[in-house]
Amino acid sequence: MMPSTILVFILLTTTQVYCQSSVNDTDTFCDVTDTSVLCDPDNILPEDSSDKLRATIDEINNGSVCVCNNCTALVENGYTMAVAMVAELDRDNGGFSVAENLRQEWLNTKTICDDSILVVYSNCNEQLFIVMGEPLERLISNSTIDQLYEDCKSMNSVLECLENTVRKLDEAVTKAIEDEKDNLIWGILGLLAIVTILSFHYYVKDY
Repeated sequence: MMPSTILVFILLTTTQVYCQSSVNDTDTFCDVTDTSVLCDPDNILPEDSSDKLRATIDEINNGSVCVCNNCTALVENGYTMAVAMVAELDRDNGGFSVAENLRQEWLNTKTICDDSILVVYSNCNEQLFIVMGEPLERLISNSTIDQLYEDCKSMNSVLECLENTVRKLDEAVTKAIEDEKDNLIWGILGLLAIVTILSFHYYVKDY
């Protein structure tokens, strides 16, 4: 099953717009061997902003939950989040494919069951691509993505938008997992209640 791809358009006011990339091949604009969770080859973000965003992503990954079907106590790693920034990536010129290819090449070695989210920000045309594997796509609704779009439109900087995006995505995943667990517990309790009632009914009848 192919991973789902979601695109969000963000209109932000920036003090500098980098439209000329220093990277010749946009298909490999990030070093996929890098252990970092933030890729910014054109230095779109200042160093202090990059450090802040990287710390936020690391915090999310260190506390992320398992979203695989075979989650057990032995599975210590949760899903992986990463952010890439590039001067320009166009949705009408293979942008989706570039973002998804990068996710698979860069993040699949860090995951167990294709459980990764990659946020790619294109600075020149101010587009935000969010690509993720199927285990996460089933947990994050379109309404959540729509809300991220609305949130970013009112933000003052790329950093603020990206930090909000990764945090809200993580919150959505965590809540969805918790809701699934709650539904399972209530389902088990309901089944036990039915079994108890039926057992009591047959006991009384036999008596």
